[in-house]
Amino acid sequence: MRWLNTIQVGIESMNHDHKHPEIRNYGSKAEMLGNQEPGLTWQIHTHVDSLLGPKLNPDSPTGEVLPGWTLDFASKPNGYVMALVEKSGASRKAFVTDEHVII
Repeated sequence: MRWLNTIQVGIESMNHDHKHPEIRNYGSKAEMLGNQEPGLTWQIHTHVDSLLGPKLNPDSPTGEVLPGWTLDFASKPNGYVMALVEKSGASRKAFVTDEHVII
């Protein structure tokens, strides 16, 4: 989740309008997970992470970006909300974050 927040910060800074600093432009799910810099697929191929790299699947049609975990993402005016949710279990775990980068 922190990695995805960092990617969003990168996208926002690339799209930042200095004339209107109150307006924030965050990336879509496709941009965040994509193969263009600074997307997650690009990050995986550029900066190999021996622990997460082989397990990550940003192109999953079901949204299961990690085995057993689904990424839900929604954009909103000036922000985004995303959740990484465990697919099953007696007490399912969820990690939620937004443009304030609080998990």
